[in-house]
Amino acid sequence: MNTLACLCTMFLLVLFVTSSAHSQSEECGTIIDPDDPNYAIDLNQQGGIFITAEDTLRVLLVFVQFPDDDNYHPFWPTHEPPSNMAQYIDINASINSTNFSNVTNYFRQMSGELFVVIGDTIFVEAPHESSYYQGNRFAANKDVLQNAVDQRVDFGNYDRWTRLDNYTHQKSSNGVVDMIYVIWRGFQWYLGEASMGGSGNDSISVDGVRIKFGYPVGSGLHCSFPYNHWPEKLLQTMVHEKGHWLLGSSHPYPFGGQSFAHWSILGQQFNAGVCANAYERERLAWIVTYHATFDENIPLDDFITSGVAYKYHPANGDQDEYYWIENHQKESVYDDATTNPDDKGIWILHQRGVYNNTARLRSRPSDGFWTWDNPSYSTQCLSQSLPVFAKSSVNRITGLSYRDQLPITAPPYFDWMHVFKDVNNILHCGGFFRGDEFYGAFNTTFSSIYSRWSSPATGTWTNQLDTSFAMEAKTQLGSTITVRFYDTPIDAPPSKPQNMKFTYHSIGGGSSYPKLTWTANVEPDVNPGGYYMIERRLRELPGNWTSWTEIASVPGSTTEFIDDGITLGPTRGSDSLQYRMRAKDTQLRLSTYTEVPPIRCDLTINPPHKPFVGNVLPAQFELEQSYPNPFNPSTQFRFDIPEESEVSLAIYDILGRKVADLVNGRHEAGTYSVTWNSSGASSGVYLARFIARDAVGALKHSSTRKLVLSK
Repeated sequence: MNTLACLCTMFLLVLFVTSSAHSQSEECGTIIDPDDPNYAIDLNQQGGIFITAEDTLRVLLVFVQFPDDDNYHPFWPTHEPPSNMAQYIDINASINSTNFSNVTNYFRQMSGELFVVIGDTIFVEAPHESSYYQGNRFAANKDVLQNAVDQRVDFGNYDRWTRLDNYTHQKSSNGVVDMIYVIWRGFQWYLGEASMGGSGNDSISVDGVRIKFGYPVGSGLHCSFPYNHWPEKLLQTMVHEKGHWLLGSSHPYPFGGQSFAHWSILGQQFNAGVCANAYERERLAWIVTYHATFDENIPLDDFITSGVAYKYHPANGDQDEYYWIENHQKESVYDDATTNPDDKGIWILHQRGVYNNTARLRSRPSDGFWTWDNPSYSTQCLSQSLPVFAKSSVNRITGLSYRDQLPITAPPYFDWMHVFKDVNNILHCGGFFRGDEFYGAFNTTFSSIYSRWSSPATGTWTNQLDTSFAMEAKTQLGSTITVRFYDTPIDAPPSKPQNMKFTYHSIGGGSSYPKLTWTANVEPDVNPGGYYMIERRLRELPGNWTSWTEIASVPGSTTEFIDDGITLGPTRGSDSLQYRMRAKDTQLRLSTYTEVPPIRCDLTINPPHKPFVGNVLPAQFELEQSYPNPFNPSTQFRFDIPEESEVSLAIYDILGRKVADLVNGRHEAGTYSVTWNSSGASSGVYLARFIARDAVGALKHSSTRKLVLSK
């Protein structure tokens, strides 16, 4: 393995291990009563609450280690500055760093260049060993700033703003330092805290200005850089604690109890993305969001780079409850709504109300809400016993997604999913609550509809009441997705069928027919009255996949289908088989497809004998042109029979010699398909002759199609 690969592997391992092993102590230490009027959120005002969120803010980053700290840190040598210390902030606005762990880069992108945080970095050792401070964070920070930093820094350079009131800041000096980040090597006191310790009455005088301690009347914040963390994680900690000065003291998650993964400046450390969500960016006056307008096609550009987002307030929901609709195309390095690099599209964030240290944010991924099983524990991942989770059944309204903490039987009764058991009983390891391997965006390919009948459904946070709201991802051009909002949800196309599984329908002798099962849609114009359109493709190795072919249409109340056009042998051979389906409502609108993985098998294609179910019977005899054409090695024919007939379909070479009999026998009225596998035939032109006769042998129809085998 080369050096780069080793480093990447180490980073991913550290990311995974740390996220699973963190304890409650590795949370933000800023815990203040959200009902205290000094910290109340005023939804009638925008901007930074306790510090400016606009223009340029100059700050100081102080990297500190105790003189007795000789522990190994991969990104911070002992008794030296951290590696590439200057990467964490730009010294002026013209540098334009693109590094992920750069504070300047982060706030420039999140604010759309409205807020530029620049500053300086300095490394010092604390004047005394750790035991000297007896766990007193305020005493340690005060000692460092007064007796180690002051001799090397003019603190007057960091007094540029005056806070006149909450949300009101003036660009002028007031004799108080604006912002210092004190960053300790190793885990010291808290992972992060919005103050440097002490209270608003504690201060020191240096260089003609005062450094205040405490929050929200203070001059700085505290961060730890633990030995098992990495620069990107330090950036998240710095952003989170700065977020308390911008957005207030409260978090959108609880300290204890069930949590939900999301993306937020004030997110739950390892379980959230650092990307600022639309609510936060709007609160800070960095973007203007729009209320959903109905029955219009609305182009929605990448959320981070354009700052465009929409919101919907359910009239029967909580007072400040919203759905936020954001288009995440990963055009920014900070677009970590999901860790899956291919999971691009519309992400929906459900907000219960203003942040108050309870669960206030929850993503609504298109993968759906489910009832989950916890069938066992496994040591396969991380070499420790972790709960295994598997999807049990669709639970549109009260279920949970892979982004949520899932129930377990022992304390703490909820856990994040690190071990996932798929439908084939294979265990997967990952940080699935962050998005690994799963797809949760709404787009034109994976899932396009979010409505009261989809999974998840558009229910209110409290009591999961139905809402008069639906969203459709209609088209995509480049990174722009055109969406449409409906205030009459039945006007939207149907949602994607879910929980499609493959099983075997035994026919004896070790052979079986493929059997598909799924969870029925609940739209009233699909179930009943609509249909499921089932398609199949196959690959007989070595060879390419054939084109998708519609093989059946079954009523919208149906939840299974047996494909007796294929016989599977008793062994799982080298051939492959795949099915997909979509729903069609009474207005002939179609859902997106659901797909299942390839099925390894020994397969035999049977002569078709079942009518095409669910539509009006054909009006005339017809043999459609085979597809693909030209082809190699397989091509598929589809033919219509308006009445019961004796039917034959045979292949001839250009000299008139019969090469293959595909169909020969009595068939009921219907639509049929059959595949010719040309193995053993040479390249050239072939003719397919289709003949239908009545019960006494009288000719009713004859037609011929030309096809080209190109090997």
